[in-house]
Amino acid sequence: MRYTRQAVQNVQFCVLIGILGVISSTLSSTADHMAGAFHQPGSAVGTYISVFFLGCLVSVPFGGILADWKGKRRIVLIAAGLLCIGMFMVFLSVRALPVYIGLFFIGVGFGPCESLSSAYLADENPGRATRWLNISQVGFCIGAIAAPLWAAWYFRQSDSSFQRLFAAIGSAVVLLVVSLLLSGRRSLTPVKTSAFQGNIFSVLRDRRMLLLAVMIFLYLGIESVVPAYTKQLFLSAGNSEAMSSIMISVFWGSMIISRFIGIFLDGKEIPSIKILLLVLIAAVAIVLAARQTWMRAIGVLLLGFGCGPIWPMLVSLAARISPDRSGAACSIMMLFSTAGATMFPTLIGTWVGNVRITFILCALLALLCLPFAAAARNSHVRQLQP
Repeated sequence: MRYTRQAVQNVQFCVLIGILGVISSTLSSTADHMAGAFHQPGSAVGTYISVFFLGCLVSVPFGGILADWKGKRRIVLIAAGLLCIGMFMVFLSVRALPVYIGLFFIGVGFGPCESLSSAYLADENPGRATRWLNISQVGFCIGAIAAPLWAAWYFRQSDSSFQRLFAAIGSAVVLLVVSLLLSGRRSLTPVKTSAFQGNIFSVLRDRRMLLLAVMIFLYLGIESVVPAYTKQLFLSAGNSEAMSSIMISVFWGSMIISRFIGIFLDGKEIPSIKILLLVLIAAVAIVLAARQTWMRAIGVLLLGFGCGPIWPMLVSLAARISPDRSGAACSIMMLFSTAGATMFPTLIGTWVGNVRITFILCALLALLCLPFAAAARNSHVRQLQP
């Protein structure tokens, strides 16, 4: 019975993370429709996305502070409630300002939902944390792939509005929250909660944690930039709009494959990350050197494969460093992830203004991660393995 309850709860949190993938990709797919609905220029798209990320940045530290004190499951449920409020605010909005406020609330709920759901899966599955974090991130990828296709189909229908998409996703989150409430309130694996500590950054006093945080910050520079600029690279090489867009799906699809492989790599995270970083560097070289489309596509396939399990592996390792403060640890990782995803697209993408140089800089970020991975290994991260 205990195993059945634990399996059900694991699946519920994986489904929640999958819905977060739907939300993230739906926002990217509908931001232009938001701007158009309120007669704003195309450049206004970035504002809608920035407001969402601002909500994430604000809430993640508070979520980490409260989670190890009051319990991760409880904070995830509260965050999911805030996310639903934001969804239905967008649904009911007829002006731009309420949409901005709704997106901010969605971001406020999104950040803790992802970081603390990951922490909760790590706590509830000692010895199998990397496996379940990879499974949950496979769900995120599936949601991220499915959402644009769903949105494209929806907007081809008559009388379509972006508001209804958000209402549908909000309803799905409500149903999941209800199922979580009905599944019971108590953790299945005894986990110590710490006394209230208002500074989640104190976990960075551990050198191993600091190394992992820097790595995830640098790595997000790759994951946040490559999908967006893959399309630009193929367009610049003379490929069609359809072909260039398909390459983004190839990237995400390859990530799913490697995350499935990552399920079986518990205890081998650091060596695996080093190999994957080398794969990323080789993939960039193939993409830039290729003269034929099929060869360039192989490079994109390898890019997705290299990115796949790195994020869940780093988060899993961070959760094991401070098992009594795994909420703070995972929140720090989410905070550094969000910071990387916010900074690098502008820094090595927009400001550079050359797609080939952007890919070279992504390879340099992967190269820069390698000494941090070696240092993490030397700092006895392997001793954290079960």
